[in-house]
Amino acid sequence: MLFGAIGFSYGSFAHTRKVFDRTGAHSVNLGDNMQSLAVRHLYRCLGIPAERIVRIDRDRLAQYEGPPVVLPMNAVSFHNCLPAAPNVIPLFIGFHAAPAVIRARRGWLARHGTIVCRDPATAAALRQPLTSRL
Repeated sequence: MLFGAIGFSYGSFAHTRKVFDRTGAHSVNLGDNMQSLAVRHLYRCLGIPAERIVRIDRDRLAQYEGPPVVLPMNAVSFHNCLPAAPNVIPLFIGFHAAPAVIRARRGWLARHGTIVCRDPATAAALRQPLTSRL
């Protein structure tokens, strides 16, 4: 079994690419990256060998084709990120998604049990019935 840590290519963000092409730089959410560093630190503390830890690109999560991997889902999730590929075993800690993403992916999310959110708004969106528009 492999253990994943989310990485961020921002490859699916057309706006980010335009800004980068125009200015040569772009800004990112450092909180997501800090959470990924924390996951890697936890793996080290648990004695998981480095060769069993893999970087999984959040922006290509649905296309992951590697071996089965347990992946803490501790980042902002967008429509293109979910559902994750079938060989990704999601562990929802620090999860965040917009209400529209949660509505669109509700069935997939429900199949994975408990979801620990990083903010009250995401938790509230997950508690809404399917018919709610928030």
